[in-house]
Amino acid sequence: MASWLPNKAAQWQPFRLTMLTCVALNRKHPWTSILVFVAIVIASSGLVMVHLINQGASEQWPDNNAAWIAPKWTVESSGKLPLTREDYAHLRRAGFHELAAFVHYTGPLYFEHTGSTPSGLSLLAVDTAALPWKPASFPVFSPLSEKSARIWAHPQTARLIEEQSLLTDDAAPLPVLEVSAASLPKHMLVMDIADFFTASRTTEKYPLTGLAVTSSLPESRQRALRNLLPTHLQLKRSSTIESGGTLGDSFKLSLWALGVLMMVVCMFIVVNALHLMLRFRLYTLLKLRQLGIGVTTLSTSVTLEMLFLGLTASSVGMVLGILLTQQLAPGINQTFTNVLETKFILLPINPWQLMSITWAATALVITAITYVPIRQLQRNLTGRGPGRQRPADRWLKGATVLLCSSALLTTILAKSPAWALISIALTLLAGTGVMLLFMPHLLKLCAQFIPAGWPLAHWSIASTLQLSKQTRLAVCAFFIALTANIGMTVMVDSFRQATDSWLQARIIAPFYLAAPLPVTEPPPAGISLFERLQASAIHRGHSVELRSLPADSRFQSSVQIEPDGGVDWPRFDTGEQAVINQQLAFRFHLSAGDSLPMQLNDGTHISPVIGGIYVDYGNPNSQVLLNARLIESSRDPVYRYAIWYGTPATLNDLTEWLNHAAPGGELFDSEALRKLSMEEFERTFVVTNHLNIITLAVAGLSFMISVALLGQQTSAQLSLLRSLGVSTLKLRLSVLIQYGTLCLFAALMAMPFGLLLCWLLINKVNRYAFHWIYPVSVDSALLMQAILTSIGIMLMVLCIPAARLNGRLDLRNTRVL
Repeated sequence: MASWLPNKAAQWQPFRLTMLTCVALNRKHPWTSILVFVAIVIASSGLVMVHLINQGASEQWPDNNAAWIAPKWTVESSGKLPLTREDYAHLRRAGFHELAAFVHYTGPLYFEHTGSTPSGLSLLAVDTAALPWKPASFPVFSPLSEKSARIWAHPQTARLIEEQSLLTDDAAPLPVLEVSAASLPKHMLVMDIADFFTASRTTEKYPLTGLAVTSSLPESRQRALRNLLPTHLQLKRSSTIESGGTLGDSFKLSLWALGVLMMVVCMFIVVNALHLMLRFRLYTLLKLRQLGIGVTTLSTSVTLEMLFLGLTASSVGMVLGILLTQQLAPGINQTFTNVLETKFILLPINPWQLMSITWAATALVITAITYVPIRQLQRNLTGRGPGRQRPADRWLKGATVLLCSSALLTTILAKSPAWALISIALTLLAGTGVMLLFMPHLLKLCAQFIPAGWPLAHWSIASTLQLSKQTRLAVCAFFIALTANIGMTVMVDSFRQATDSWLQARIIAPFYLAAPLPVTEPPPAGISLFERLQASAIHRGHSVELRSLPADSRFQSSVQIEPDGGVDWPRFDTGEQAVINQQLAFRFHLSAGDSLPMQLNDGTHISPVIGGIYVDYGNPNSQVLLNARLIESSRDPVYRYAIWYGTPATLNDLTEWLNHAAPGGELFDSEALRKLSMEEFERTFVVTNHLNIITLAVAGLSFMISVALLGQQTSAQLSLLRSLGVSTLKLRLSVLIQYGTLCLFAALMAMPFGLLLCWLLINKVNRYAFHWIYPVSVDSALLMQAILTSIGIMLMVLCIPAARLNGRLDLRNTRVL
């Protein structure tokens, strides 16, 4: 027993010595551990914040597409007989409790006192007693049997009609308005179906529109429901649901992409910081290995030290992320309300779940990153020094070629938003590989043009080359951030230019009129009035918007037809041809010359020939322009007119005429419409602009931590240069020029990949997520502004470590040389 104890203690002695050495290193160089700690805190807090925001937004997003507002399945009349209350009761008694009756009233609504009507409003009366009440589904809605009759509306809509009573076309008043949360579309009013029907509003005059399926409907339930339905009813996919490219799907896709991007950026920060910290440990580990301590003991000790540091920092970052998300929740909710017309509610936080996520990510990174210095330690002990780095270069070349090939292949074969995002990820990774391969060659080429009489400049370039090798991960993070910034900037500017030119072409009339009733009185001389009819139809089970196009050359020339289409306008005026937007063409792979069979609301079937495809930027819906005669019988009760006038004197006649010809109508100036549309465009991309700045700031932080850690290794070189008479100011400027040179070369290589990223976002992601594309427009001035702004942000961050460089002469630092 006595002989066993010393042997056991001797086995633990190397491990104890290694751990004490790590503690001593942290005491001697505390800033190394502090910077790594801060980097992990920032990474984990960012990851937690994005996770919580994604969770809250994904949970609350279905409010705008709730099952009772836009159901996936509905039971509707097949056209022979109307849907009755008896049919509804029969299906509910048969066990189909997921059905909820509704009436969608799209007729005119009038203000009781003025007789005018708010344009574009519709009324949805739903059987709220049949809805599955869930707190997260619609928190402000409760069974109306507990309250008096009320009507709900979006807050912005409520402000337009507050303190005014609304009447339907039978002159029966609607209930008192109550403002709900921003969970409803702006054009919709919602009330209980029991309060909708009155003595004058009966089911005979207003039959049930349909029965909404408020929950999932498996295939077996679909078959059972179809077998139970009488002959005059049918189960079909709702025409209010788009088959793809809706804002909800695109929003979820954006959230997922944002989460993945943030996770990758956080991993870059953690890996970069830990890698540089382990580089400083390598010299000490080499000495310990020469003293006879085994590689397993060294790797275990380093891993435990990193795990302790990483897990502690990730826990602090988790708490910080929760606190920041709670503080920012009101602002996030306001952004969601203004931009996305939905709510953000921070759900109850499970700290153990978040801790498991952050700990697992941190432990995975630490376990993987500690393998690298141990392999390097083994190479150094076996005499395989710097001269054996060529296999690593060959590995980088092979990986870059493989990534470039994979990116090209996925770009060609991408047919969905998910594969389009994968091709973007592979393109960014391939770009980092190309940058890492060509960056040293560019720096060596630059060194050849420096005069021999500039020794400090030669040292600066050589030091930049060494810095680029030691901060590869940080440079890659900046490259990815800058590439994303360039791609997003060019994409948004291209969209801005395309939208502006599209608005200039489409909004051609001086004025547009939205009237509550048809305008039957002829206009005065010198005024031309063109009605634009609206209707809806079904094509292959998909809802399609129908719009009339007047037989006038001014309107026909305003439609931006794609070059491969040739519209025969005489045939269009007779109804033989129609033109469709890109959204419909991309969804069903249609082209000019194809037939377009559609069923109108009144059951009429039409099948015009597609004469051309026109651009319709920003519209998520499928749309068809055709002659008014085709949809006159099934038109919606919406009355829109385009107005031309001759002289300013005619404008006065127009104003007087509208006062009695279209009372309650709204007159819109075309220039004001274009201005309002562009303001809405700019407001939509505020979040994107802020995200670009945050991404660059994160990349700058990663780079700053890298050069701050590497600054401890350059003290010997700086002392030597200082001993040669180089001033401290020149040294700091030289180091700052090194950072700027790295950023400049990374920016030059990020430019082509940023433009490629823009093309992928427009022609792949936008194509399969939104079903429309637009041309790429490169503004050289804006591109240079984006690059210079990015480099400026990086240099502002990097001025901190450059200013802290110690340029004092200290001969003790030259011992390493």
